Amino acid sequence: MSPSPLVVHHGALGDTIQLTAMLQALADRWEAPCDLLAGPASAPVLLAGLPCVREVRFLGSRRRPYLLSPRQRRLVRWLREREPSPCYVVERWRHRVAPWSRRTRLEWLLERAGVPPERWVVAAGEKREPLEHGVDFQLRVARIDPPAFAGAAPSGPPDPPPRPRLRAAPEEVDECREWLGGLGWRGEPLLLVQTEARRSRKRGRWPRERWRALLQRLLEDLPEALIVLMGSREEAKRTRALAAAVADPRVRDAAGDLPLRRLLALLSLGHSCVSLDTGPAQAAAALGCPVVVLAGTADPRRNAPLGPPDRVQVVTAYGDRPWPDSPVVWFAEHRMEEIPEEAVHAAWRRLAPRL
Repeated sequence: MSPSPLVVHHGALGDTIQLTAMLQALADRWEAPCDLLAGPASAPVLLAGLPCVREVRFLGSRRRPYLLSPRQRRLVRWLREREPSPCYVVERWRHRVAPWSRRTRLEWLLERAGVPPERWVVAAGEKREPLEHGVDFQLRVARIDPPAFAGAAPSGPPDPPPRPRLRAAPEEVDECREWLGGLGWRGEPLLLVQTEARRSRKRGRWPRERWRALLQRLLEDLPEALIVLMGSREEAKRTRALAAAVADPRVRDAAGDLPLRRLLALLSLGHSCVSLDTGPAQAAAALGCPVVVLAGTADPRRNAPLGPPDRVQVVTAYGDRPWPDSPVVWFAEHRMEEIPEEAVHAAWRRLAPRL
């Protein structure tokens, strides 16, 4: 068997979900599951059960000095013990190890561990087109061989190219069903709604009045459904207020009670999902749950969840107007709060729900 490719990546939840397409492409090309050195501690939990992943280690903070970070020193020992293999460095934000250094923290750790640049492919060294989707860019990078392994890949690029995928284990789905029973669920269609985003100051918010009107419309269309409001513990105050404003027993607030693996199991059971442009929207698409995504300041042509139109609908404030031809213009002009409630409802009705 070929040596397991090493992928070095630092990104948020949604970025890590999108990375799974590249991990699968590399596992197919090199005929061996990938090892991943990731930034957030959630990465090993998120990627559990994927056959394209062998081992996941996480870095944590990139700003902590090496001598004060036992985790970084353990990672260096682990890297030294690995068999030489192709290494793909994928960083969304390139934090340099020092202002005078050309290396990022991740690249510096690789060099300290004796992984020479001849084994690297650095995604930042490849040109990404302005409107190229992140997944397509990473799949293009996955077709490149490091100089030390030129022409050594035993297989060609997979055809068709993979798309982001996650997995919820059967026992996790069973546990989620039991947990849903505590919310009063008896097998009704589950409409899952993510109303908050961690980076809402940058991405924008959608007014509570529109969320309330949308939930009422969804229940009118599917009166037998149970709506579950998703979110983190920090977002629970706002989701509780929304549930109280709707004042319908078919709307249940679960924010703060959704550890990551339960969230994945819940999405795997969902009839459909409505979400801001955030990690749970990416997870829904990766698990096959039909999802409506409210676009924020980030251009969805570069980062939206991937899927056919009957599975993924992206709603913007532009309506029928043409989209700008630049992500910079999109960031400057687009405002999530200008998306009308009617457009989100119409997009949900275009989905082919999973029954």
